[in-house]
Amino acid sequence: MEQHPNWILRGGLRHLALWAVSESGVVIPGAHVSTGIVADAGVAESGETRTLSNGRLQEVARSVSIAVPISDLAVVQDLRLWRSLGYLVRAAMIHKGRGLHVLWDEPATVVLRSFVDGRGGMSGVRLILETTNFDAPVAFTEDLLALAVPGAWSGTADVVLPAPGLTVYAYASNQDVTIEARGANGLAIGQGKTGRTVPFTLPPSTFSVRFTGGERPTVLTRPTPFVVDGGLVLP
Repeated sequence: MEQHPNWILRGGLRHLALWAVSESGVVIPGAHVSTGIVADAGVAESGETRTLSNGRLQEVARSVSIAVPISDLAVVQDLRLWRSLGYLVRAAMIHKGRGLHVLWDEPATVVLRSFVDGRGGMSGVRLILETTNFDAPVAFTEDLLALAVPGAWSGTADVVLPAPGLTVYAYASNQDVTIEARGANGLAIGQGKTGRTVPFTLPPSTFSVRFTGGERPTVLTRPTPFVVDGGLVLP
């Protein structure tokens, strides 16, 4: 792994979705992949602060890095091709249970490093994503809408999630929400689902997921929160 003083190993991340973008952030048609994560990922966060005249601390710099192992040779070849073409990448790393997903919307340079895991004899490549952008759109969260809807709900949100076979669960308290899968061409794939508690398995060729409704849903990858005294409680 890259040398970094603050690497923390994180288990539980089990699905990786990647898509290529240009330097200006435009999605490259057809350049997206999905694969399993078979070993722990390394995550590092650091920051710099300064003391203000009133004695309070102000954060003035931030960096985030993640090293995610990839053993799928076809995915590695795609990443090497993207790198040769000058593409950048965005990513979503999905946790298998109650842990936090990693949503990485900051366009990142493709950096690949070989590794061998001496414990199990596993080998492959680590994709290193890193940013020093203070306000980088990178989130460690259970809610897949955390970056797509950081503020007021406008009624519709699209989340890039090229992860066919993944089941997502949308929850709304008072009004129905509709989920639709869309391909890389922006067209709907199959039939959407509507309700206040909506499980939805992403069909083949899914590139993004559209959520529409009168209120902002909470979107998880595990089932059935329940409500106590009007508050959402996660199981």
